[in-house]
Amino acid sequence: MSYALTATIASSLSLAVMIILDRLMVGDCYQGRAKQAWFVSSMAGSLFGVVLTLITWVVAVQVGSIDSLWAIFQITHNIMWPYGALMLLAGVLSIQVLLHYFYCFSEDANSTVMAAWFAATPIFVFIITMVLSMMANLGFPFLETLQSEEGIKLEYIAGILIATIGLVGFELSTTSQKGNVYKYRFHLMMMLITNSLYGIVIYTTLANASNVTEHAVLALMPFYWIGFAAGARALVKKSERETFKKLFRKRIKYFIIPILLSEIIGMLVFFLEYFGLGSLEPTYVALVIGAHVGVVYMLNLYLAMLGKRMRQNNQQKLYLLGIRLLESKMPLMAASWTSMAMELVFILLAIAGIIAVSTH
Repeated sequence: MSYALTATIASSLSLAVMIILDRLMVGDCYQGRAKQAWFVSSMAGSLFGVVLTLITWVVAVQVGSIDSLWAIFQITHNIMWPYGALMLLAGVLSIQVLLHYFYCFSEDANSTVMAAWFAATPIFVFIITMVLSMMANLGFPFLETLQSEEGIKLEYIAGILIATIGLVGFELSTTSQKGNVYKYRFHLMMMLITNSLYGIVIYTTLANASNVTEHAVLALMPFYWIGFAAGARALVKKSERETFKKLFRKRIKYFIIPILLSEIIGMLVFFLEYFGLGSLEPTYVALVIGAHVGVVYMLNLYLAMLGKRMRQNNQQKLYLLGIRLLESKMPLMAASWTSMAMELVFILLAIAGIIAVSTH
């Protein structure tokens, strides 16, 4: 198994844990304020990402992949334009994904519903990739890396239809768990589009930069994490700064350890996916990461059973690994075993359609 595939699988598992943690924390720690959660994730993710990048550079020097830290600094400087600028854009797009992601949770989106829509990313990546690859023939040679010798096949169209039916069916089957997409449809769509775009930007940038230097993946990482800090603009407005100060005094400072845990895991989602995109096609990476929906479903099921037990014991809150779990924020169990079976069938149907679209 290649290091790129291993990193992508690890990114998928990290995403599953991140979605569960964020679902619990946005409503409790951040009181449903999406921009506050976004700001913290942007700043913490950027900081942790830069630190982990430096650690990676040191390890690369120690194992002999790079001659010295000065050498990698020189490479980074030499490919700053245009590749560094494009990677900066990828970082901005990445953190933009989280803005819409947090807005969805602020509308009480169900964790498994969110995971299911994240799993649909390969469809969007495939469609956008096809459009951009056509542009390569119109005088955009930078996009040639996205071109494929294979044409569009009928199984792709069938896969899109199957995945859509699965996702819509799952959404309808979870209405009792506040899974109504209508409330946050705009942010959901923007999340899917930006989530697809940033992977494509990273892949095409690294593919082209690798023709200039073999160390492009390592050299361009700082630009990505600098772009990730774009969420700082959340506090440009004075009202948002005041809200953050009040929220920090009343809530955030009591959740420091859970927040650090959540942000480290969130950073690893993007860090590991970045390495996957250094060698694997964006549609394939999106497919592997999309498989996290099954893990989220199982974790959500566990939390639903835990919530049911809390309600039976008239227990309002519970601490698990330092994270406060509120009974009111716990997901609900399916109405019956039949409903649960239908949810599982729709998830499997969605995954089957995504695989049909994404595999070549």
